[in-house]
Amino acid sequence: MHLFDLLTIVCVVSMVGTEFTISAFIDPALAELDTETWSRTVPVLAWRMGRVMPFWYFLGLLAIGAEAYFRRNESARLWIDIALLLWAIAIVYSITVLVPINNRITKISAHAVSSEIEDHRRWDILHRWRVVLLVVAAICLLSGILIV
Repeated sequence: MHLFDLLTIVCVVSMVGTEFTISAFIDPALAELDTETWSRTVPVLAWRMGRVMPFWYFLGLLAIGAEAYFRRNESARLWIDIALLLWAIAIVYSITVLVPINNRITKISAHAVSSEIEDHRRWDILHRWRVVLLVVAAICLLSGILIV
């Protein structure tokens, strides 16, 4: 396995793992907090993740795109092309659907009202679709790199 393959896998799979962890463990734990604690915690997490994730997504897109280019004459290229398409769809979905909600969440006051809490619940449900896209993209990428 080439070093670039390894770096691409680490970038993509760690992103998928982070997004899965947010959806499966962090958000359910946050939902159990009282409103005051929740309203102090969620905006900080939303802000931090909102600053890092765009770069990580873009890096993943570039890495998958480079893999597709490097493997342009291989039969496994189809899997990498599918991964690239799904990753791009996840980015567009994030920008158009999830980022506006996340931006509202970052501005939650110390005393969240039910509409702000509902925004976070809605984001959490919509976020699961992004996780599904990313998991399938990662599986396709791994198939394209590892099946030779």
